[in-house]
Amino acid sequence: MRPLVAGSRIASLLALATLSVAGLAPSAGERPETLLDLRVPAAANAGEELELRARLTDAGGAPIPGVLVGFYSLAEFAGVSGEVMLGEGVTGADGVTTLRYVPRREGEIMLAARFPGSPAHGPGRAMGTLSVGPGPPLYRETPWIRVPGIVWALVALLSAVWATYLSVMVLLLLIARDGRVAAPEEVRR
Repeated sequence: MRPLVAGSRIASLLALATLSVAGLAPSAGERPETLLDLRVPAAANAGEELELRARLTDAGGAPIPGVLVGFYSLAEFAGVSGEVMLGEGVTGADGVTTLRYVPRREGEIMLAARFPGSPAHGPGRAMGTLSVGPGPPLYRETPWIRVPGIVWALVALLSAVWATYLSVMVLLLLIARDGRVAAPEEVRR
């Protein structure tokens, strides 16, 4: 049994070498270079919809249609940094793909477009920076219960409480000014 396993490994390696020599399996060095251009607006506000645009061409400037280009945001969280995928798009006949993007935070955002490569073309990558300013609130909380007139009911209740406090304070001041507590028969008069 051992010679059969060794023989099958040798046969696999021989087949791979034959395919490589025949040119059926191109290596990464043989793929033509690609150029990826990422267009990012210079500035925007948080919550504003933007269009990210990437154009993929070969080294001669000819567009590369029908391939997938990914859009990424470079991010850092809890000491770990990496790329967050924003979306993907397929290039058209002009080699251009676009992505609608809404920034959710203020500050400088590093964006990237990446083409992983194909059997006919090498990989490509482009970077851009987006400066995001403040915008309107992105999230609005709404109360889960709405009671009509609740504000006026609370105002009336608080007014009654403060009126009670005021009347008690006036009575205490009158008692303190007189210097003595009235007897029950004096109160009945």
